Amino acid sequence: RSTQSRSSAASDVYKRQVSTQSTWDNKMQHFPYEIEYSDKYFDDDYEYRHVTLPQRVYAKMPKNKLLSEAEWRQLGVQQSLGWVHYEIYSPEPHILLFRRKLKIHDHIQTNISERLFMKNGQHKYSKSSMETE
Repeated sequence: RSTQSRSSAASDVYKRQVSTQSTWDNKMQHFPYEIEYSDKYFDDDYEYRHVTLPQRVYAKMPKNKLLSEAEWRQLGVQQSLGWVHYEIYSPEPHILLFRRKLKIHDHIQTNISERLFMKNGQHKYSKSSMETE
């Protein structure tokens, strides 16, 4: 799948989440009191999250452009390194859509850790492996 179709799929996940929220009138935008961070959601290449800005913060935000890391941090958004503001959802521009590339070294580290604790198909510290050492 292309990066654009994966991004579109992640946007669709966000849009479905928004459409299920019928607690507020569709004509009114929901502005929280403080910056709100969604749970993360994933595809094969990226992890995603959305951040909802309060009205007072959104008023200071540059409009109709993707924000650089420096710009969204200046607004008070706090996230670990690697997050990129990748799309503007025009019906709710105060909700920033972010994604971050899944790190190949996370998968490599997991494999290394598994190998350190495995010996001949058994967990290195299992009772039966301790008896044979």
